[in-house]
Amino acid sequence: MRKRQTKKPKFFFFDVGVKRAFDGTLQIQILPGSSTYGQAFEHFFILECIRMNDYLEKDFRFSYLRTKDDLEVDLIIERPGQKTLLVEIKSGTVDDVEADKLIAISKDFGKSAEVLFACGENHARKKTHAEILPWMSALEKIFA
Repeated sequence: MRKRQTKKPKFFFFDVGVKRAFDGTLQIQILPGSSTYGQAFEHFFILECIRMNDYLEKDFRFSYLRTKDDLEVDLIIERPGQKTLLVEIKSGTVDDVEADKLIAISKDFGKSAEVLFACGENHARKKTHAEILPWMSALEKIFA
């Protein structure tokens, strides 16, 4: 997998509003279903993971992956003594194509990884080797 990765850092500010101020996008209305909404939701969810990790003193490590083929894992969570979590964050629903892409990437991690979608859906469901959860349930699963 390392040979196919791109090396671009991602930075997450302590607040979505501060990030938008730096981006110069504060005046753009965030509407559900828009790409701006999806980006803000992803940033928010990752900040929540960082906050809960600190609060619960879990010592999890966070990263992300983007391949040269432009496949991406929004959040990789390495948890001491547990399987690595590959988390895709979607503000709306998860379609089968998205799920299949992440499941395919997870095969490069072997049996040491689990696939989780944190999304805006109302009900939990499974797709092959992926668990699709409403975002609050996903936080509960990650930090249980």
